[in-house]
Amino acid sequence: MRPRFQHRAPGLELVRIPLVPSEEIGERHPERVVLHLPRVAELVCDQILVRGRPFAAEEEDDVGRVAVEAAEPRQPEEPRRDGDAHVTDADRSRIPVEAPEPRSCTLERRAPVAVHAPKLAFRIVKHAVMRALNRVRLLGPAYRGYERVRAAQLPRGPEPAAVDGLPVPPPHLIVRVAGTPDVAWFLESGRLAAESIREAVEGAGSDIEDLDSILDFGCGCGRVLRNWADLDGSRVVGSDLSGAAVEWCRENLPFAAFATNELVPPLAFADEEFGLAYALSVFTHLPEAMQFDWMDELARVVRPEGFLLVTTHGERYLERLDDEERARFARGELVVRWAEVPGSNLCTTFHPASWVRERLVPRGFEEVQFVPEGARGNPYQDLFLLRRAA
Repeated sequence: MRPRFQHRAPGLELVRIPLVPSEEIGERHPERVVLHLPRVAELVCDQILVRGRPFAAEEEDDVGRVAVEAAEPRQPEEPRRDGDAHVTDADRSRIPVEAPEPRSCTLERRAPVAVHAPKLAFRIVKHAVMRALNRVRLLGPAYRGYERVRAAQLPRGPEPAAVDGLPVPPPHLIVRVAGTPDVAWFLESGRLAAESIREAVEGAGSDIEDLDSILDFGCGCGRVLRNWADLDGSRVVGSDLSGAAVEWCRENLPFAAFATNELVPPLAFADEEFGLAYALSVFTHLPEAMQFDWMDELARVVRPEGFLLVTTHGERYLERLDDEERARFARGELVVRWAEVPGSNLCTTFHPASWVRERLVPRGFEEVQFVPEGARGNPYQDLFLLRRAA
């Protein structure tokens, strides 16, 4: 029996198909409920009416080619309001689907909303669909399926060879940490991120080579961690929520050790084990309570006088917030979207610097350095370097 959703989008057809292996998302659902895309195209025509004239031919074609958009890939680009903090228009996947049969749209007014383009129409429908999926707790699994589809559908040229000589992860793992299956950006952004970490540590009077233990919290498939392969005398460790990413790292990055973690602490490490821990675009995907829990846990595993480096969505992202969110940000409040799917790219968090200083730093740390938009491998995120209090 198909689930029934209470929303303003009548005629939405849902079908059950296998979407992703359960081990990929940490939950066990034998089937996933996903949208049948041609019906979404019809839904747009049903719900969004243009006053005074029928749809133009090119508009019908645009509706038929439903643009399925990613929500925050973790890295490179400018944020957007429609659920994605980082993906640019040029980097969005467009999955062609069969357009519905031509039909006339009755020119009547169903809602006092002015619609100017099919793109806006799809955005409205997309958010209604996301809310419906969220109500039945399928938003996370559906989004994971989308990431796999996007990794498979986007055209790619020949993959460049990695300068470090290490293997390159498969596209479905890359897209979860880099926002695109583009191997060149995956490698370059990882190099830039490692460079930012190295420079921040040096600015605090230390040297990355002198650290005997480094933790990459939220390592993914080794985007940044692979850049520490040549460190002599340093123990390099990665931890991530994704079992698939950790397994790939174990098989392909033998110079480091890896562990999986859950959405909530603890980590699989001893007290005061690391001289440096970094979390790049991790707190940007966690709601408030989880951020407090993870700061406490990172304070446990970082030794006194050791370093913690974190990145956040700061003022550069103000233009992408709506009026209410911008007002909250200006008051120094944390802004969280889709907190119902924490740890996923869909959950996006925006941090006023004052909030970080007042709510996160005091949980066992002191601020050493703040660089607005300083996370070059995660543009345009802010960079905080903290020292573990003695």
